[in-house]
Amino acid sequence: MNNNNDLSRHSSATAGDSVRSFESDVLPVAGDLYRRALAYTKNDAHADDLVQETLLKAYKAFDKLRLETHLRASLLCIMRNTWINNYRADLRRPVETLVGDIADGQLDSVVPHGSGHVLSAEHQALRHMLDPELAAAPHAGDSDAYGSRSSRSAKPG
Repeated sequence: MNNNNDLSRHSSATAGDSVRSFESDVLPVAGDLYRRALAYTKNDAHADDLVQETLLKAYKAFDKLRLETHLRASLLCIMRNTWINNYRADLRRPVETLVGDIADGQLDSVVPHGSGHVLSAEHQALRHMLDPELAAAPHAGDSDAYGSRSSRSAKPG
């Protein structure tokens, strides 16, 4: 039973030493990492996120990094690869649009007819919920529907 306690004390001491060693080796390079991240992202918040992700990956692989003599170059390589992976993931991600920014009349114009695109469930539901007369009214121009409405609502003067 004492062996287990000795092992846990040894592993916690090693973990504490590893954290201190990581801090003493990597934190002096943090300013360089941030400047490079800012050059990549051109945004303070994204640069902070990139540095944080880089430091997390470096901490996970610190035992391997510690053996290398060029820690700064290794960290910058991790950052570059992380930025490239994030950039490629952003390119694959579809463009996001808030629902409040889309008017009802714009839904049919988003996907061209006969283009082979499958409409989303929301688009199909909204398309069938609209009254066909109301949907056609803005496109009608000066039709009889507008004339009859204005004549009914007009009061004799």
